[in-house]
Amino acid sequence: MAAQSANGFVGRVEESDAFVSFVVGSERAVAYVCNGEEAIGEYFWGEVDDPTSITFTGRSGASLQAEFVGDGFSGEFTHVDGVKHPFEAVEGGDGAGLFVVIGEDAIAAEVAAGWVVDNDGAQRGALRRAGKFEPAPSLDLAGLSDGDKIYPVIQLIIQNGIIAPSNIVAPSNIVAPNNVFRVSTPDGPIELIAPTTTTDDREATKPAISP
Repeated sequence: MAAQSANGFVGRVEESDAFVSFVVGSERAVAYVCNGEEAIGEYFWGEVDDPTSITFTGRSGASLQAEFVGDGFSGEFTHVDGVKHPFEAVEGGDGAGLFVVIGEDAIAAEVAAGWVVDNDGAQRGALRRAGKFEPAPSLDLAGLSDGDKIYPVIQLIIQNGIIAPSNIVAPSNIVAPNNVFRVSTPDGPIELIAPTTTTDDREATKPAISP
């Protein structure tokens, strides 16, 4: 197993009800720790010098540190209150990983949602509208419904060492005019650059689970 697993890594955070998931590219990583309640819902992202060693401090002051050991990551999540929680994260299988709401409409409406699905199919998710926490609905890759709006939901995967959306596909043999996509989070958007994707790559980038 390599440190750059296609579906990232998933695990349970000890001494809490939280799950952790992260995707590690050759230059950047994104991680999410969530317990499905207001107490824990932390995003971490940024550049990495070494994909086998990750250290991030979130905007809230919480931090995450992980080292690739054997066949997965061993790490520690430190809550903003200073309490430390160790975790072990293994390669995400089919249907497991990090799922997020993306798009300018969601960012403008201050709607942010993310889910972690573990290898047993259990999930933790959190939703915030204009900074206010709400229990997240069950993950649905058809999108997050909000009145007459539906915000796109994608899985973050690793493709050719780059963090990519799993279910956005451009027309065959046509280069997408804009391969920047933005994840909506309570701390502001995460801007990522996806590799050029065509329908020839559909099998490699199809959603890991069905709605």
